[in-house]
Amino acid sequence: MRSVFLVLLLAVGCGGNQADDLTVFSASSLTDVAPLLLAQANQTGTLVFGGSNHLAAQIADGAPADVLLTADLSLLDLDTATYQTVTFAQNHLVLAVPAGNPAHLTGPQDLARHELAIAICAQEVPCGQATMNLGYPMAADTLEPSVRSVVSRLVLGEVDLGVVYATDVQAEAKIETLWPTEPACPCVTYHAVAFTQQGVVFVNALGQENAQTLLASYGFTQP
Repeated sequence: MRSVFLVLLLAVGCGGNQADDLTVFSASSLTDVAPLLLAQANQTGTLVFGGSNHLAAQIADGAPADVLLTADLSLLDLDTATYQTVTFAQNHLVLAVPAGNPAHLTGPQDLARHELAIAICAQEVPCGQATMNLGYPMAADTLEPSVRSVVSRLVLGEVDLGVVYATDVQAEAKIETLWPTEPACPCVTYHAVAFTQQGVVFVNALGQENAQTLLASYGFTQP
């Protein structure tokens, strides 16, 4: 399945030195908060968003990146002792529906209804791997390359149900959680890896209290 990348050029502050701008490859589930984390660290740069597996493949192929924010560190074959690495956030999956629950799902037994259109992440990406461990009887109609793609299908009303992160429901008013429950695993843990000296400052900042407060405001929990 073809990968779709969102590239965001971010300028923060005045008089920044362009040579010090960072290139940050980030898991798509961090799309809303990553620009704010970069700004909070008083750094400028380019953010490239995509599925963690595709980002890892790009870096393995030599794509220049100062930092990787990934939901699965094992996708990248590297010696973590060589690079500055920080575990900075955690997320959990929820069942989501378009606002108003137009398919009128009322309980887990409804997930077996043949007429339902269901979107989940492909197993190659972290949200897909975690979905496989949920234990719900779901027959997916579409396997998406990233969790943002699942959110888009829900927002457009193309599917009746999707498996997304809790943070996606908090960020998007056009979808809602089905049968809200307390956060429970399977969970996804986010890691930051600095490949250059310029990236070390940003990676270290993610473990600081102000970054953790910002992440919590977007629904992420501490690892």
